[in-house]
Amino acid sequence: MIKSIGGKKVKFVRKAVVLLLAAAMLFSFCACASGAEKTVLFSYEGTDFYSGTFSYMLSSEKAYYEQQFAYINYYYSGANLGWSSVLDEETGMTYADAVWESLVLNAKRMVIVNHLLKQYNLKLTDESAVSTIEGYIEQDMEDYGDGNEYGLNLFYADYGVDIDMVRDYYLNNASLSVLRDYLYGDNGIQKIAADAVRESFDEQYYKVESIFFNYYTDTGSTTLKTPEGVTDEAIAEYFKENYVKIRHILFKTIDDSRNPLPDDQIAVKKAEAQELYDRIVAGETTFDDNYSKSEDGGSTTYPDGYVFTYDEMVEEFEEAAFEMEVGEYRLVETSNGWHIMCKEELEDDDIEGTSISGSTKIETACKTALTKKLIGEQAAAFYEQIKSGEAEFADGGDDAAYAYDAGTVFKTGESDEALEEAALALKTGETALVTVDAYGVYIIKRVDTTEEDFNAKYSAVESTLIDEAYVEYLDSFVDSVTVNEEELAKYDINTAKALGSA
Repeated sequence: MIKSIGGKKVKFVRKAVVLLLAAAMLFSFCACASGAEKTVLFSYEGTDFYSGTFSYMLSSEKAYYEQQFAYINYYYSGANLGWSSVLDEETGMTYADAVWESLVLNAKRMVIVNHLLKQYNLKLTDESAVSTIEGYIEQDMEDYGDGNEYGLNLFYADYGVDIDMVRDYYLNNASLSVLRDYLYGDNGIQKIAADAVRESFDEQYYKVESIFFNYYTDTGSTTLKTPEGVTDEAIAEYFKENYVKIRHILFKTIDDSRNPLPDDQIAVKKAEAQELYDRIVAGETTFDDNYSKSEDGGSTTYPDGYVFTYDEMVEEFEEAAFEMEVGEYRLVETSNGWHIMCKEELEDDDIEGTSISGSTKIETACKTALTKKLIGEQAAAFYEQIKSGEAEFADGGDDAAYAYDAGTVFKTGESDEALEEAALALKTGETALVTVDAYGVYIIKRVDTTEEDFNAKYSAVESTLIDEAYVEYLDSFVDSVTVNEEELAKYDINTAKALGSA
């Protein structure tokens, strides 16, 4: 379906508008809605779309995205999403650019829809949709209009509309489905052919049979299984084999915003690092005597060195750390600068520390990793048995170490990336072992879809094809929409007032 820009009902906590002067009640309805903007912004063959409606769409969409930015920035530290954030690295398109383009395009589509509704003499007859829209307006009246139309029109006027324009806007959005059904419904004049549905299904859907070795006690659980072999001794051994401890003296070649220093300063840093490294290796000075020169703030937090495992450090630093022998020094360049690294001996109590990549205890991280390793080995061994014919690709019963699925149909792009990549590379009857680190290990077999599968997905496939055809049809008229460029230039998503903001 066409994305209904601004059609989302965004709720905000806001005090109702207070009517300051009783005398204001003497104004006519039109006067109290004087902020409504009726300038034609887009038009197509006598059907107009007003600037006030576009202003309302803009404010509504801005409010929606700013809620999303706030949510993401709250839960994902360092995301720092905002209107100037780049959405497409290749083109440099920002969120502001993308939302603006979408707004303008959807406003043009709305003009086309309204024109075609009149041309085909179509009207919204769904009483439940009309009732829902009236419910939206009544709720706005309570939230923003002090419970009356006058107050709500004062509120709406800030966004260039009045009650009637907002009602029409929501009705227009609801009417999208009316035109869609007329064109592509059961008796539609452009109904999607059954052969096209079949072709799309065959191209986009695939089916796999699977055996799943779950890392956890149950689907959705966060409690790890405890396979045989996960003992305190085994955890300690895993720690010694998969962790290293490194102290380093860093000569930074970036500033505090992670921007590179000027070339001449980088050259100085490199020369200083090389000189000190050469002196340490030659025995002219010691690493410990120069440790305080490190420009890494983490050296204070971890004075005895960083204890880490794979995928926790920048690539060059990690690679060197696992190659080095205890007591060895090495000079390494990374995106942070030049490091004089010293590999330290791991102590038994280092496992009691906290992982540098989070708040997880290293011992807990080792137990988790060892558990996943052992379950992975169990799955791999069973996979070899299946390939050799010693075991069947079938349900193992209630006591089996795995869960069996006789076959699930997936649409490309909707499954786990690793699973999908492996499945699509298989021919019918072929198998693969796939590890999904967040969940467990799968043994999958590609199987043919059936007529029953096709019938079960028919409605979903047809609906997708209808949506694509509908958008393509509307967009075939878009270039013919007349735009009031001078009026459109007055609007900017960066400076627009978000709907419901104080």
